[in-house]
Amino acid sequence: RRSSSRPSRFFLLGAWAGPVLGRRLGAGGAMALGLALCALGCACVPLATAGGAVGLSLLVLYQVVGDGGRVVHDIHDRTLRQTLVDVSQLAQADAGVRLAGQAAQLAAALGGGLLGAWWPARDLLWLATALVAAAVWLALSGRRRLRAA
Repeated sequence: RRSSSRPSRFFLLGAWAGPVLGRRLGAGGAMALGLALCALGCACVPLATAGGAVGLSLLVLYQVVGDGGRVVHDIHDRTLRQTLVDVSQLAQADAGVRLAGQAAQLAAALGGGLLGAWWPARDLLWLATALVAAAVWLALSGRRRLRAA
């Protein structure tokens, strides 16, 4: 994820692709694909082992694929929440999701800092990539329940 608050130009790619993928794959499929693209983008960072054109290309690919995938997921996440949650409860649901996300970010930062004292940074980047990939599995397993809703 980007550390600055300035959005990437590649968010626009995800914003364009999100509705198209939603129509073709359904909301659950688009969310899973968005997370898969995000995981693929995350894998580019530990693969960028050297400077030069290859390393730079991998880091740019991280931005293109990872940012675009995250936006595809976020579009459908928000749309599903607005569709499935009653209007009177929507603010509380949004606040709960935001709180859970920020708590997970804090836990990941603290855990990464603690683990970074013992493990190499590249190994931790692979661990982070594996965790994002695990989210793909969760999204795919939730598709069945989503179809029933």
